[in-house]
Amino acid sequence: ANPRPIMKGVFIRRALLCDSLSPPPADVMATTPEPATDATSREVVENLTGTGICPDCHAKAINPLGFATENFDALGRPRDVEKMIDLVTGEVYGEAPVDTEVVARVTPDDPRIARDGIELQELMHESGKVQACFARAYFRFTFGRTEQVSKDACVLDVMHQPLKQGQPIKETLRAVALSDDFLQRNFGDK
Repeated sequence: ANPRPIMKGVFIRRALLCDSLSPPPADVMATTPEPATDATSREVVENLTGTGICPDCHAKAINPLGFATENFDALGRPRDVEKMIDLVTGEVYGEAPVDTEVVARVTPDDPRIARDGIELQELMHESGKVQACFARAYFRFTFGRTEQVSKDACVLDVMHQPLKQGQPIKETLRAVALSDDFLQRNFGDK
């Protein structure tokens, strides 16, 4: 079963790092690729996204994040090898080692290598982007609207500081619950 490295990379980039990605061109799948019978998921994705305008987003922002997590199968189980499966019969005919080493580019100018999902997680944490993204997502959930930096910078900072300092998430939740902005929030006329 294909663990879908592109989908994982997009999810990590958007949901955990709060980065925006441009949508793919409308005709990106005008020609459906032939399924590879002797290639790993990584090889298939690299071949699929390695030409045209695809590498601009895939090689720099999407694929590395998905490839770093390839040491987990489609069900989230750890794995060292990828089983090669005949798409017609469903028979396993071989296996190949999983290659998870990438230049992760958690930030565009970061050349550091992540050898697997654990190292990717560490790079993401060190960047501070995950903490800022959590604060932003929690703001949206708590206040029921998109943040406006000019108006909401203080409450965003209150949410972000405990995370930035390495405190447990419960401290962020506590700080928000005790903030004047939370206590005086308005969800419109009822």
